[in-house]
Amino acid sequence: ATIISGGDTNITGSQVNAKQVTADVGGNLAIRSVQDTTVSTAHQSSAGGGFSISQGGGSASFSAQNGHADGNYAQVNEQAGINAGSGGFDINVKGNTGLTGAVISSTADSSKNSLSTGTLTYSDIENHSHYSAN
Repeated sequence: ATIISGGDTNITGSQVNAKQVTADVGGNLAIRSVQDTTVSTAHQSSAGGGFSISQGGGSASFSAQNGHADGNYAQVNEQAGINAGSGGFDINVKGNTGLTGAVISSTADSSKNSLSTGTLTYSDIENHSHYSAN
């Protein structure tokens, strides 16, 4: 795969996969993973009762129940990046290469991989999930 850009290049939530990857970026290269998210809320109420009368007397009963559940979830399911195979990668970026939860990788010998960039920044993406019920 070959990427040629005179300006900024963004790879967001996707991958470049090839035996060999060559890139020449005139601006910044930003590679960002994205999270799948879910937010849910549920509420349930129920009530019931009954009575019975017989020769021996009577009885009555009543019950009520309430339930509430909340949940939220955010997770990267597929990491964004440039993934080269046995041919390696040759990536030249004039500006900044920014990796946000992303990767530049190769299965080739390190001698076949080259990354030349003005600056390199990176940050993680934190996955989380929280569920509660009562």
